[in-house]
Amino acid sequence: MSDRQRSGLQSTMLGDIPPYPKLPPPAPSLTREDDGEIYFASYTPSDFSTVLAAPHDLPTTCVGHLHLPPGNTPVPAVIFLPGSEGPLDEDRMQAWANWFSANGLASFFIDHYRPRGADDPSAYGMSLLAVSLFDRVADAYSALNAISGHPQIDRGRVALMGLSLGGQTTRFAMDERFRRAYSPDHPGFAAFVDFYGPCTEDLRTRNTNGAPLLSARGTNDACNDLRAIEVMLSSYRAIGVPVRSQIYQNAAHGWDALTKQSLYKDAPYIVGCDTHYDEDGHPYFKDTRLPSAPPVATRAEKIDARIQGLALSAAGLHFGYVNGADPETDTLAKRDLIDFLKEAFEQ
Repeated sequence: MSDRQRSGLQSTMLGDIPPYPKLPPPAPSLTREDDGEIYFASYTPSDFSTVLAAPHDLPTTCVGHLHLPPGNTPVPAVIFLPGSEGPLDEDRMQAWANWFSANGLASFFIDHYRPRGADDPSAYGMSLLAVSLFDRVADAYSALNAISGHPQIDRGRVALMGLSLGGQTTRFAMDERFRRAYSPDHPGFAAFVDFYGPCTEDLRTRNTNGAPLLSARGTNDACNDLRAIEVMLSSYRAIGVPVRSQIYQNAAHGWDALTKQSLYKDAPYIVGCDTHYDEDGHPYFKDTRLPSAPPVATRAEKIDARIQGLALSAAGLHFGYVNGADPETDTLAKRDLIDFLKEAFEQ
């Protein structure tokens, strides 16, 4: 992350909230010929209390890129969630799409930012505030609804996978309250995959659909608090989630990237998983209730509440971690990933 991006994170209140762009309407249904860029209907709840009280607030047209392997029979699919910096660049997305296709899997890559006008790379902080974890989960389930109707996708064998912040989003999506809100007529994801997703917030999940979770991270990843992660994984095991945890020795963040590994001195991360939510979806930092806006609040008011909450919960904020290509770890992780997906899809 550049100095300019760090400055944007620390002074987001100085910028304007990005307006929604005008996008093509969502496809009412998908045909066998549909691939590439797909528009689908989603929502922007902004916070957890809105998910629980008014999940269909602020309808939003979202966009993703669908890649299909050769053939005409329905295949399993992976819905892919990017990290905090936004959608994967074209080369990295194509590398993942080719790998999925070579293993007989369709893949769907979501862009959370462009539909919400938050795709300016120089406004990193505002992008993070304009697109919450809850917006990302709404997009994940909305994408599940959309691609499950594609004739070449097996609707009962769709996994959700995320990198970094997308990995944390994937773990959030395990909570059944999201499926009930956004995909009540679907059994949900057949598997969940978290690649190096941090643990900064805890939903205190009590129910999932029972699908397995693959958690993969490295010992040299400063933005992954391994002790907090293990507590989180233990809480999933306690409610019956089959959890497979892979810890790669000497691995850092972003091992699947195509850019050279280096230390990003200004990259922010949070140590500790100290933010949690009550039954009504109100956030707390340890014992202190954080500001939150009611479901009827405007998008600007909800973003402002998040800014205030970040200021009160910034005790665990640090800067600087290693990120970038690690071919050896990438090979190991992809081996573990395909083994996990094959087992999950055969169940």
